[in-house]
Amino acid sequence: MNKIKRLEERIKKRKEKIKKYSDLIKQEKKQLKKDEMTLANLKYDIVLKKLIENDVNPEDILEKVDEVIQEEEKE
Repeated sequence: MNKIKRLEERIKKRKEKIKKYSDLIKQEKKQLKKDEMTLANLKYDIVLKKLIENDVNPEDILEKVDEVIQEEEKE
């Protein structure tokens, strides 16, 4: 009987441990997504600052972006 109790307790502890790891993985994935978004935003901020500093016309930029998108769609 003692052996059964110990084994049941060990199984219970392992299930708890797995749940804890699952929760930690979810948290890490959320943090990773947040960090990736922050990085992307920082990169775009740099681009926008340079465009503003150089008085680039937003319409010109949109035209160029549209051209690039059209070229990529053709491929």
